[in-house]
Amino acid sequence: MAMALGRVLPAVLPATGAHGGTLGQIASNWGALCPGLAAYSYPTKLFKGTLTVAVASSSVKQEVMYLAPQIIQGAGVILGFSGIEKIMASTAGWKRTSSQTLKPQALSKEEVAKASAKCKNVADDDLREALARLGAWAARTDKK
Repeated sequence: MAMALGRVLPAVLPATGAHGGTLGQIASNWGALCPGLAAYSYPTKLFKGTLTVAVASSSVKQEVMYLAPQIIQGAGVILGFSGIEKIMASTAGWKRTSSQTLKPQALSKEEVAKASAKCKNVADDDLREALARLGAWAARTDKK
């Protein structure tokens, strides 16, 4: 399964834009990069080597900044290159609810169909559909 996913991701990640794939990898591994604070922080933007992190409070901001060297090093390991030079944390981007859940809008059939075209070589139907939905969601968030 891991091998099949490794073959498919290069076809899906280009839909996320120049840095969307990198930010997606960081976001999907945020719990490992920032253990204990992942429920109160999340990466929102990566631009010119600066990772912007939304935080729930000023105390969480302080903790994230304290952990910045470890987060940067861990991200380098996950990404396979040094894509982050510094971290900027802000309470301004915090949008999570008190239950810490995000509820994305439903994807349109057109969004899924466009992403599905990039996954047509995946043999497993369930995996192909899941990757198409992931790619469609990532393409949508990259536009914002």
